[in-house]
Amino acid sequence: MPHGDADAVAPAETAHSHRRSIRSFSLRGARLGDKYEPVMAEHGSAYLISFPHGEGISTISPAAHVDFAQEFGREAPLIVEVGPGSGEQLVASALAHPEYNYVGMEAWPAGVARCIKNAVAAGVSNVRLMQLDAAQGLPVLFPADAAAGSAAHGRFRAAEAAGSAAHGMPHAAEVWTFFPDPWRKRKHRKRRLISPEFAHTVAGVLAGGGRWRLATDWANYAWQMRDVLMESPWFDLIPAACPQQSFAHSSAAPAAAPEMAEGSGQAGWCNCLDVLAHEPAALSDYRPSSSDNRLSGSGAELSYDLGLYRGGFAPRWEERVTTRFEERGIEAGRAVYDILALRNDVPLDAYPIPPDPWIAAAARGERVLADQPGVTPPPSSRSGWLREQQREQ
Repeated sequence: MPHGDADAVAPAETAHSHRRSIRSFSLRGARLGDKYEPVMAEHGSAYLISFPHGEGISTISPAAHVDFAQEFGREAPLIVEVGPGSGEQLVASALAHPEYNYVGMEAWPAGVARCIKNAVAAGVSNVRLMQLDAAQGLPVLFPADAAAGSAAHGRFRAAEAAGSAAHGMPHAAEVWTFFPDPWRKRKHRKRRLISPEFAHTVAGVLAGGGRWRLATDWANYAWQMRDVLMESPWFDLIPAACPQQSFAHSSAAPAAAPEMAEGSGQAGWCNCLDVLAHEPAALSDYRPSSSDNRLSGSGAELSYDLGLYRGGFAPRWEERVTTRFEERGIEAGRAVYDILALRNDVPLDAYPIPPDPWIAAAARGERVLADQPGVTPPPSSRSGWLREQQREQ
Protein backbone atom coordinates (compact mmCIF):
# COMPACT_ATOMS: atom_id res chain seq x y z
CA MET A 1 0.00 0.00 0.00
CA PRO A 2 1.23 3.54 -0.55
CA HIS A 3 2.68 5.53 2.33
CA GLY A 4 -0.06 8.12 2.14
CA ASP A 5 -3.09 9.21 0.18
CA ALA A 6 -1.52 12.37 -1.17
CA ASP A 7 0.05 10.61 -4.14
CA ALA A 8 -2.84 8.24 -4.71
CA VAL A 9 -5.39 8.54 -7.48
CA ALA A 10 -9.00 8.59 -6.41
CA PRO A 11 -11.14 6.04 -8.27
CA ALA A 12 -13.55 8.75 -9.35
CA GLU A 13 -10.74 10.52 -11.16
CA THR A 14 -9.99 7.57 -13.41
CA ALA A 15 -12.82 8.15 -15.85
CA HIS A 16 -12.81 6.26 -19.12
CA SER A 17 -11.40 9.20 -21.06
CA HIS A 18 -8.57 9.64 -18.56
CA ARG A 19 -7.66 5.97 -18.53
CA ARG A 20 -7.40 5.77 -22.28
CA SER A 21 -5.38 8.92 -22.87
CA ILE A 22 -2.48 6.50 -23.46
CA ARG A 23 -3.19 3.20 -25.23
CA SER A 24 -1.38 0.00 -24.26
CA PHE A 25 -1.60 -1.35 -27.81
CA SER A 26 -0.90 -0.26 -31.38
CA LEU A 27 -3.16 -1.48 -34.17
CA ARG A 28 -1.31 -3.21 -37.00
CA GLY A 29 -4.05 -2.70 -39.59
CA ALA A 30 -7.66 -3.66 -40.05
CA ARG A 31 -7.38 -5.67 -43.27
CA LEU A 32 -8.33 -9.31 -42.66
CA GLY A 33 -7.24 -10.74 -45.98
CA ASP A 34 -8.58 -13.73 -47.88
CA LYS A 35 -7.63 -16.11 -45.09
CA TYR A 36 -10.01 -14.63 -42.52
CA GLU A 37 -12.73 -12.74 -44.36
CA PRO A 38 -14.67 -15.93 -45.25
CA VAL A 39 -14.41 -17.13 -41.65
CA MET A 40 -15.79 -13.87 -40.28
CA ALA A 41 -18.55 -13.78 -42.87
CA GLU A 42 -19.71 -17.29 -41.99
CA HIS A 43 -19.02 -17.54 -38.27
CA GLY A 44 -18.57 -13.99 -36.99
CA SER A 45 -22.18 -13.63 -35.89
CA ALA A 46 -21.94 -16.78 -33.76
CA TYR A 47 -18.75 -15.83 -31.93
CA LEU A 48 -18.48 -12.05 -32.01
CA ILE A 49 -20.33 -10.02 -29.38
CA SER A 50 -21.70 -6.81 -30.85
CA PHE A 51 -22.00 -3.61 -28.84
CA PRO A 52 -22.42 0.14 -29.39
CA HIS A 53 -19.01 1.60 -30.12
CA GLY A 54 -17.37 4.53 -28.39
CA GLU A 55 -15.44 7.40 -29.91
CA GLY A 56 -11.95 5.86 -29.90
CA ILE A 57 -10.38 2.83 -31.57
CA SER A 58 -11.85 -0.48 -30.38
CA THR A 59 -13.86 1.21 -27.64
CA ILE A 60 -17.35 0.68 -26.25
CA SER A 61 -19.95 3.32 -25.51
CA PRO A 62 -19.97 4.22 -21.79
CA ALA A 63 -23.74 3.65 -21.80
CA ALA A 64 -23.49 0.14 -23.27
CA HIS A 65 -24.73 -2.98 -21.52
CA VAL A 66 -23.83 -6.56 -22.46
CA ASP A 67 -25.77 -9.50 -21.01
CA PHE A 68 -23.24 -12.34 -21.11
CA ALA A 69 -25.81 -14.95 -20.10
CA GLN A 70 -27.87 -13.95 -23.12
CA GLU A 71 -24.84 -13.96 -25.40
CA PHE A 72 -23.95 -17.52 -24.38
CA GLY A 73 -27.51 -18.71 -24.03
CA ARG A 74 -26.82 -19.91 -20.50
CA GLU A 75 -25.53 -18.86 -17.10
CA ALA A 76 -22.10 -20.27 -16.24
CA PRO A 77 -18.90 -19.13 -14.52
CA LEU A 78 -17.20 -16.50 -16.66
CA ILE A 79 -13.52 -16.32 -17.58
CA VAL A 80 -12.15 -13.22 -19.32
CA GLU A 81 -8.89 -13.22 -21.28
CA VAL A 82 -7.35 -9.87 -22.12
CA GLY A 83 -5.38 -10.03 -25.35
CA PRO A 84 -5.94 -13.69 -26.34
CA GLY A 85 -3.63 -13.49 -29.36
CA SER A 86 -4.63 -16.33 -31.65
CA GLY A 87 -6.92 -17.86 -29.06
CA GLU A 88 -4.79 -20.90 -28.22
CA GLN A 89 -5.45 -20.57 -24.49
CA LEU A 90 -9.14 -19.74 -24.89
CA VAL A 91 -9.82 -22.69 -27.17
CA ALA A 92 -7.78 -25.19 -25.16
CA SER A 93 -9.49 -24.20 -21.92
CA ALA A 94 -12.93 -24.15 -23.54
CA LEU A 95 -12.39 -27.71 -24.73
CA ALA A 96 -11.15 -28.85 -21.33
CA HIS A 97 -13.86 -27.02 -19.36
CA PRO A 98 -17.15 -26.85 -21.26
CA GLU A 99 -18.85 -25.83 -18.02
CA TYR A 100 -17.29 -22.35 -18.25
CA ASN A 101 -18.03 -19.38 -20.49
CA TYR A 102 -14.98 -17.70 -22.04
CA VAL A 103 -14.73 -14.13 -23.35
CA GLY A 104 -11.64 -12.89 -25.18
CA MET A 105 -11.06 -9.15 -25.54
CA GLU A 106 -8.77 -8.28 -28.43
CA ALA A 107 -8.26 -4.81 -29.92
CA TRP A 108 -6.72 -6.03 -33.18
CA PRO A 109 -9.32 -7.04 -35.83
CA ALA A 110 -7.06 -9.69 -37.34
CA GLY A 111 -6.47 -11.10 -33.86
CA VAL A 112 -10.21 -11.42 -33.32
CA ALA A 113 -10.52 -13.23 -36.66
CA ARG A 114 -7.71 -15.62 -35.80
CA CYS A 115 -9.36 -16.48 -32.49
CA ILE A 116 -12.67 -17.16 -34.21
CA LYS A 117 -10.95 -19.29 -36.86
CA ASN A 118 -9.35 -21.45 -34.17
CA ALA A 119 -12.60 -21.68 -32.20
CA VAL A 120 -14.44 -22.84 -35.33
CA ALA A 121 -11.74 -25.41 -36.11
CA ALA A 122 -11.98 -26.79 -32.56
CA GLY A 123 -15.78 -26.77 -32.58
CA VAL A 124 -16.15 -24.96 -29.26
CA SER A 125 -19.39 -23.15 -28.51
CA ASN A 126 -18.51 -21.63 -25.12
CA VAL A 127 -16.16 -18.94 -26.48
CA ARG A 128 -17.05 -15.37 -27.47
CA LEU A 129 -14.84 -12.54 -28.75
CA MET A 130 -15.07 -8.78 -28.41
CA GLN A 131 -13.03 -6.39 -30.54
CA LEU A 132 -12.33 -4.13 -27.63
CA ASP A 133 -9.65 -2.27 -25.73
CA ALA A 134 -10.09 -4.08 -22.43
CA ALA A 135 -8.72 -1.26 -20.28
CA GLN A 136 -11.48 1.02 -21.57
CA GLY A 137 -14.17 -1.62 -21.94
CA LEU A 138 -13.98 -3.60 -18.70
CA PRO A 139 -15.17 -0.69 -16.50
CA VAL A 140 -18.17 -0.36 -18.80
CA LEU A 141 -19.00 -4.06 -18.84
CA PHE A 142 -18.41 -4.41 -15.08
CA PRO A 143 -19.25 -0.97 -13.66
CA ALA A 144 -17.91 0.09 -10.28
CA ASP A 145 -21.38 0.67 -8.85
CA ALA A 146 -22.23 -2.98 -9.51
CA ALA A 147 -19.07 -4.06 -7.68
CA ALA A 148 -19.90 -1.74 -4.82
CA GLY A 149 -23.36 -3.25 -4.63
CA SER A 150 -21.97 -6.75 -4.40
CA ALA A 151 -19.54 -5.69 -1.68
CA ALA A 152 -22.35 -4.14 0.32
CA HIS A 153 -24.21 -7.45 0.28
CA GLY A 154 -21.19 -9.70 0.79
CA ARG A 155 -18.56 -10.52 -1.83
CA PHE A 156 -19.49 -13.15 -4.41
CA ARG A 157 -17.28 -16.20 -4.28
CA ALA A 158 -15.74 -17.37 -7.55
CA ALA A 159 -17.64 -20.66 -7.47
CA GLU A 160 -20.90 -18.73 -7.12
CA ALA A 161 -20.17 -16.22 -9.88
CA ALA A 162 -22.46 -17.97 -12.36
CA GLY A 163 -25.81 -16.27 -12.33
CA SER A 164 -24.86 -13.87 -9.54
CA ALA A 165 -25.40 -10.26 -10.50
CA ALA A 166 -25.56 -6.74 -9.21
CA HIS A 167 -27.51 -4.43 -11.49
CA GLY A 168 -27.56 -7.34 -13.97
CA MET A 169 -23.76 -7.55 -14.17
CA PRO A 170 -22.18 -10.91 -13.27
CA HIS A 171 -18.64 -11.09 -11.99
CA ALA A 172 -15.87 -13.18 -13.52
CA ALA A 173 -14.31 -16.17 -11.84
CA GLU A 174 -10.93 -15.48 -13.48
CA VAL A 175 -9.15 -12.88 -15.59
CA TRP A 176 -6.12 -13.85 -17.70
CA THR A 177 -3.42 -11.50 -19.00
CA PHE A 178 -0.76 -13.59 -20.68
CA PHE A 179 2.25 -12.01 -22.41
CA PRO A 180 0.98 -8.45 -22.84
CA ASP A 181 3.09 -6.07 -24.93
CA PRO A 182 6.16 -5.37 -22.73
CA TRP A 183 6.88 -1.89 -24.15
CA ARG A 184 10.52 -2.55 -23.33
CA LYS A 185 11.86 1.01 -23.68
CA ARG A 186 11.78 3.01 -20.46
CA LYS A 187 10.08 5.98 -22.15
CA HIS A 188 7.31 3.64 -23.33
CA ARG A 189 6.60 1.92 -20.00
CA LYS A 190 3.70 4.27 -19.41
CA ARG A 191 1.95 2.30 -22.16
CA ARG A 192 2.15 -1.00 -20.30
CA LEU A 193 -1.26 -2.47 -19.61
CA ILE A 194 -0.57 -3.58 -16.05
CA SER A 195 -0.81 -0.51 -13.83
CA PRO A 196 -2.44 0.47 -10.55
CA GLU A 197 -5.46 1.76 -12.50
CA PHE A 198 -5.85 -1.49 -14.43
CA ALA A 199 -5.50 -3.52 -11.23
CA HIS A 200 -8.41 -1.51 -9.82
CA THR A 201 -10.38 -2.26 -12.99
CA VAL A 202 -9.73 -6.01 -12.77
CA ALA A 203 -10.70 -5.95 -9.10
CA GLY A 204 -14.10 -4.69 -10.21
CA VAL A 205 -14.41 -7.51 -12.74
CA LEU A 206 -13.60 -10.42 -10.42
CA ALA A 207 -15.81 -12.14 -7.93
CA GLY A 208 -14.46 -12.33 -4.39
CA GLY A 209 -11.85 -15.08 -4.34
CA GLY A 210 -11.52 -14.79 -8.12
CA ARG A 211 -8.11 -15.25 -9.72
CA TRP A 212 -6.05 -12.96 -11.91
CA ARG A 213 -3.44 -14.97 -13.79
CA LEU A 214 -0.57 -13.17 -15.51
CA ALA A 215 2.54 -14.27 -17.37
CA THR A 216 5.39 -12.53 -19.18
CA ASP A 217 8.81 -13.40 -20.54
CA TRP A 218 10.21 -9.91 -19.86
CA ALA A 219 11.81 -9.81 -16.42
CA ASN A 220 11.46 -6.03 -16.13
CA TYR A 221 7.72 -6.25 -16.80
CA ALA A 222 7.39 -9.17 -14.38
CA TRP A 223 8.95 -7.08 -11.61
CA GLN A 224 6.63 -4.19 -12.40
CA MET A 225 3.56 -6.46 -12.44
CA ARG A 226 4.53 -7.91 -9.08
CA ASP A 227 5.21 -4.50 -7.57
CA VAL A 228 1.87 -3.13 -8.80
CA LEU A 229 -0.02 -6.07 -7.31
CA MET A 230 1.94 -5.93 -4.06
CA GLU A 231 0.68 -2.39 -3.56
CA SER A 232 -2.87 -2.98 -4.79
CA PRO A 233 -5.16 -3.26 -1.74
CA TRP A 234 -7.64 -5.41 -3.68
CA PHE A 235 -5.34 -8.36 -4.41
CA ASP A 236 -3.34 -10.95 -2.49
CA LEU A 237 -0.36 -12.56 -4.21
CA ILE A 238 0.03 -16.33 -4.05
CA PRO A 239 3.76 -16.92 -4.67
CA ALA A 240 5.82 -20.07 -5.05
CA ALA A 241 8.16 -19.06 -2.23
CA CYS A 242 5.37 -19.14 0.39
CA PRO A 243 2.93 -21.79 -0.89
CA GLN A 244 0.93 -21.84 2.33
CA GLN A 245 0.68 -18.08 2.66
CA SER A 246 -0.46 -15.14 0.60
CA PHE A 247 0.82 -11.60 0.73
CA ALA A 248 -2.58 -10.50 1.92
CA HIS A 249 -4.36 -7.22 2.34
CA SER A 250 -7.42 -7.13 4.54
CA SER A 251 -10.35 -4.80 4.87
CA ALA A 252 -9.75 -5.02 8.61
CA ALA A 253 -6.13 -3.88 8.33
CA PRO A 254 -5.07 -0.76 10.21
CA ALA A 255 -5.43 2.58 8.46
CA ALA A 256 -1.70 3.21 8.88
CA ALA A 257 0.61 0.46 7.68
CA PRO A 258 3.37 -0.65 10.07
CA GLU A 259 6.73 1.04 9.86
CA MET A 260 9.34 -0.83 7.85
CA ALA A 261 13.10 -0.59 8.12
CA GLU A 262 14.65 2.19 6.07
CA GLY A 263 15.32 1.06 2.53
CA SER A 264 13.07 -1.98 2.84
CA GLY A 265 10.54 -0.77 0.29
CA GLN A 266 6.92 0.27 0.48
CA ALA A 267 5.12 -0.28 3.76
CA GLY A 268 2.18 -2.66 3.79
CA TRP A 269 0.55 -5.39 5.83
CA CYS A 270 1.66 -8.84 4.74
CA ASN A 271 1.79 -12.22 6.42
CA CYS A 272 5.12 -12.98 4.78
CA LEU A 273 7.48 -10.04 5.21
CA ASP A 274 10.41 -11.71 3.43
CA VAL A 275 9.12 -10.30 0.16
CA LEU A 276 9.77 -6.77 1.43
CA ALA A 277 13.48 -7.28 2.03
CA HIS A 278 15.76 -5.53 -0.42
CA GLU A 279 18.67 -7.85 0.36
CA PRO A 280 18.69 -10.64 -2.28
CA ALA A 281 17.29 -13.91 -0.97
CA ALA A 282 18.08 -17.32 -2.36
CA LEU A 283 17.53 -17.43 -6.10
CA SER A 284 14.98 -20.22 -5.69
CA ASP A 285 12.79 -17.82 -3.71
CA TYR A 286 12.05 -15.68 -6.74
CA ARG A 287 13.19 -17.52 -9.81
CA PRO A 288 10.94 -17.48 -12.88
CA SER A 289 8.23 -20.11 -13.01
CA SER A 290 9.77 -21.55 -16.18
CA SER A 291 13.11 -22.30 -14.52
CA ASP A 292 11.86 -25.60 -13.20
CA ASN A 293 10.58 -26.96 -16.51
CA ARG A 294 11.17 -25.84 -20.09
CA LEU A 295 14.11 -23.53 -19.39
CA SER A 296 15.87 -25.89 -17.02
CA GLY A 297 19.39 -26.33 -18.33
CA SER A 298 18.69 -24.21 -21.41
CA GLY A 299 21.15 -21.50 -20.48
CA ALA A 300 18.47 -18.85 -20.06
CA GLU A 301 19.50 -16.14 -17.65
CA LEU A 302 17.75 -16.19 -14.28
CA SER A 303 18.09 -12.53 -13.45
CA TYR A 304 18.28 -11.11 -9.97
CA ASP A 305 15.09 -9.43 -8.91
CA LEU A 306 15.59 -5.71 -9.48
CA GLY A 307 12.11 -4.47 -8.63
CA LEU A 308 10.90 -2.67 -5.54
CA TYR A 309 10.04 -5.95 -3.81
CA ARG A 310 11.45 -9.46 -4.00
CA GLY A 311 9.75 -12.70 -4.88
CA GLY A 312 6.04 -13.26 -5.18
CA PHE A 313 6.08 -15.26 -8.42
CA ALA A 314 3.89 -18.33 -8.75
CA PRO A 315 4.57 -21.77 -10.23
CA ARG A 316 3.64 -22.17 -13.86
CA TRP A 317 -0.07 -22.82 -14.15
CA GLU A 318 -0.35 -26.37 -15.46
CA GLU A 319 -3.27 -25.46 -17.75
CA ARG A 320 -1.52 -22.55 -19.45
CA VAL A 321 -0.67 -23.67 -22.97
CA THR A 322 2.59 -22.72 -24.64
CA THR A 323 1.75 -20.08 -27.24
CA ARG A 324 3.87 -18.64 -30.03
CA PHE A 325 4.57 -15.62 -27.82
CA GLU A 326 6.11 -17.80 -25.12
CA GLU A 327 8.00 -19.87 -27.69
CA ARG A 328 9.51 -16.68 -29.09
CA GLY A 329 10.73 -15.64 -25.65
CA ILE A 330 12.20 -19.06 -24.92
CA GLU A 331 14.00 -19.08 -28.26
CA ALA A 332 15.49 -15.69 -27.35
CA GLY A 333 16.75 -17.12 -24.04
CA ARG A 334 14.31 -15.29 -21.78
CA ALA A 335 12.77 -16.77 -18.65
CA VAL A 336 9.00 -16.87 -18.14
CA TYR A 337 7.37 -15.48 -15.01
CA ASP A 338 3.89 -16.42 -13.76
CA ILE A 339 1.90 -14.36 -11.26
CA LEU A 340 -1.27 -15.41 -9.45
CA ALA A 341 -3.33 -12.83 -7.56
CA LEU A 342 -6.53 -13.46 -5.63
CA ARG A 343 -9.31 -10.90 -5.30
CA ASN A 344 -9.74 -10.27 -1.59
CA ASP A 345 -12.68 -8.80 0.36
CA VAL A 346 -11.54 -5.16 0.27
CA PRO A 347 -14.31 -3.03 -1.35
CA LEU A 348 -13.34 -1.06 -4.43
CA ASP A 349 -14.06 2.26 -2.74
CA ALA A 350 -12.21 1.44 0.50
CA TYR A 351 -8.94 3.01 -0.71
CA PRO A 352 -7.81 5.35 -3.46
CA ILE A 353 -5.89 3.83 -6.35
CA PRO A 354 -2.20 3.72 -5.38
CA PRO A 355 0.34 5.60 -7.48
CA ASP A 356 2.72 3.78 -9.77
CA PRO A 357 5.13 2.04 -7.35
CA TRP A 358 8.31 2.90 -9.24
CA ILE A 359 7.38 6.52 -9.77
CA ALA A 360 6.35 6.86 -6.12
CA ALA A 361 9.61 5.27 -4.99
CA ALA A 362 11.62 7.72 -7.10
CA ALA A 363 9.64 10.62 -5.60
CA ARG A 364 10.64 9.38 -2.13
CA GLY A 365 14.28 9.29 -3.19
CA GLU A 366 14.45 5.48 -3.40
CA ARG A 367 16.37 3.84 -6.23
CA VAL A 368 14.60 1.05 -8.08
CA LEU A 369 17.24 -0.80 -10.07
CA ALA A 370 14.72 -1.98 -12.66
CA ASP A 371 13.70 1.59 -13.46
CA GLN A 372 17.03 3.11 -14.42
CA PRO A 373 17.35 5.19 -17.64
CA GLY A 374 19.51 4.17 -20.54
CA VAL A 375 18.94 0.42 -20.19
CA THR A 376 16.83 -1.10 -22.96
CA PRO A 377 16.50 -4.89 -23.16
CA PRO A 378 17.46 -6.25 -26.59
CA PRO A 379 14.54 -7.13 -28.85
CA SER A 380 13.88 -10.72 -29.87
CA SER A 381 14.21 -11.73 -33.49
CA ARG A 382 11.09 -10.62 -35.34
CA SER A 383 11.91 -11.89 -38.81
CA GLY A 384 9.88 -15.07 -38.39
CA TRP A 385 6.97 -13.11 -36.94
CA LEU A 386 7.04 -10.62 -39.81
CA ARG A 387 7.01 -13.40 -42.37
CA GLU A 388 4.08 -14.98 -40.57
CA GLN A 389 2.13 -11.70 -40.65
CA GLN A 390 2.87 -11.23 -44.36
CA ARG A 391 1.63 -14.74 -45.16
CA GLU A 392 -1.62 -14.08 -43.32
CA GLN A 393 -2.39 -10.81 -45.14
